Amino acid sequence: MKKLLSVLLLALLLTGCGNFQQNYNSHSDETTLQENLNKVEDTTIPPQTTVEPTIDFTVVRYGDIIKTNFIEMSINKVSTAQELKPSDTSGAYSYYPDEENETYFFLTGNIKNIGTDSYSVEEMNVQFTFDGKYNYQGFIAADDGGHNFYGDRVKPFGTVKYYMYASIPDELIRSYSTCTIKFAFHENCDYDYSTDFSKYEYLYELTVSK
Repeated sequence: MKKLLSVLLLALLLTGCGNFQQNYNSHSDETTLQENLNKVEDTTIPPQTTVEPTIDFTVVRYGDIIKTNFIEMSINKVSTAQELKPSDTSGAYSYYPDEENETYFFLTGNIKNIGTDSYSVEEMNVQFTFDGKYNYQGFIAADDGGHNFYGDRVKPFGTVKYYMYASIPDELIRSYSTCTIKFAFHENCDYDYSTDFSKYEYLYELTVSK
């Protein structure tokens, strides 16, 4: 009888140890799985941020003269007009007509070719920014004193009057406080269709207040 009780007690102890070992192993597996999940979370690649390249513009003011080895460019004044007309309006002439509900906003000055080759002064990248947020692509028109704006190709020692302009909504013309004009060009005003200022060698900006 004592032997039978001893056998039964031993069996119960072995069964309890087996259950304990099974429960322990189950808990250990859960802990290992959670640790692996934490490792996966820790190795997640953080989002990357794109840093825009800094573009340095030379600040110019009224009365300044930009001078390189191929160009002299004066900064005279900013004006507005309903139409852009050439110097000589006697007889037939060509001009930029009025755009409905818009006004021409423009910077004027003179460009002299002091280089050795002819080039077109219209090959500039121009942008007008009003109040730091309203952007308009600008253009160049060259006035050589004739009946039109076709004098953009300037020979060495030649000089033309330029209009750096954009057609702006009348409402903005009435309400703006400041305008920043950015313009850029290549050596000898070489052609470039890009409006990305970072691609240009000569960069300038003028800020005017109303």
